[in-house]
Amino acid sequence: MGSLTSRLYGPCLIFYRRFFKRFRLIHTMAYSLGNVVVGLVSRAIGFQTNRADPLYWRIALLTGSHESATRRLLPGLIRPGMTVVDVGAHIGYYTTRFSKLVGPSGRVIAFEPHPRNAEILERNVGARSNVTIRNNAASDRRETLTLFDDMPDTGGPSLRRDAGRADQVRSLSSARELAPRAVTSQAGAQYEVVAVRIDEELASLGITDVDFVKMDIEGAEMGALLGMEGILKKGGVLSIVFELYPAAMKPFDVEPLAPWQWLADRGFHISRIGEDGALAPLPDEAAARKLIAALEQSGSEANLLATRG
Repeated sequence: MGSLTSRLYGPCLIFYRRFFKRFRLIHTMAYSLGNVVVGLVSRAIGFQTNRADPLYWRIALLTGSHESATRRLLPGLIRPGMTVVDVGAHIGYYTTRFSKLVGPSGRVIAFEPHPRNAEILERNVGARSNVTIRNNAASDRRETLTLFDDMPDTGGPSLRRDAGRADQVRSLSSARELAPRAVTSQAGAQYEVVAVRIDEELASLGITDVDFVKMDIEGAEMGALLGMEGILKKGGVLSIVFELYPAAMKPFDVEPLAPWQWLADRGFHISRIGEDGALAPLPDEAAARKLIAALEQSGSEANLLATRG
C-alpha cells in the first residue's frame, strides 16, 4: 500500500472511467481481470475485501488510497504504547494501521456492528494480539437497534434509514457498474445490532485512558460522543478523527454543527483535513457553519481532526 500507488490511483480511475468503462466488453473483461488481481493481492498482503463491493472501492482499500490524507497524519498522532478506539472499523482498513502504529505495547479496540463487515474484520485483524473486536454499534446507552445497509458499498450502513440519501448515492453509480451490490441493488437489508456506551465497554476491558479515537459511523457521531463522555472528561492529550457528513446526520435529527460545538465546549481544537493532508482550522462557529454549508450543497463529507492537550 505504498504512497506512490495511492497517488496514482485517482488519476488512473478517472482515465478508466472516461475512456474504457464506456465500452461494455472491455469493461467486463477488465473487471473480471481486476477481481483476479485483487484476490491475489489480498492473499499476498493478508487483507481481505468484500467481493460484493465495487472494484474501485476494493482497490482503494488495498492500496491505501481511501482517505489517504487522513492516513498520512496518523504517524504524527499515534505512537507505540498508545490506546486507540476505532468506532466503525468496517473491515479493518484503519484498524490494521492503528495496530502497527501502537505496537505490541499498545491496544486497539475496534467496534463494528455489521455482521459481514465484522466477519471480514476478524479475518484481517483477529490474530493481532493488540486488537480487541467488539461487534457493537456505539450510542449513548446500551440498546438494541436496527442497522440499515442501503449503500452501493459496504462502507455506509447506518442506524437510521434515509431512502432519499440511498437513492442519491446509488444514482451516482454508473449504469455500467458491474459490482454485485450495485447490479442486484442490495438495498433494504437490515440487521438487529446491540449498541453500547463506549465508556462501559472500555471499563469492562480495564481501559481507563484513551489516546486516539477514530469515528466513521454515518451520522451517529453525537450518540457515540455522549457514550464516551467519561473518557473524554479525563485530562491529557487526546486526538479524535471523525467524519462530518451532514446528509447522513439528517435522519438522526442532529444539527450538523453539534459535534463541533460539543467538542469545542470541552476544550478541543478542530480542523478540517484537506485532500493534501493540510489542516484547515475551524476556530469558531462561523468557520464551522461555512464548511457545513459547503458540504450540504455538494452532498459530500469531510474528515475533521479534534485535538486537546
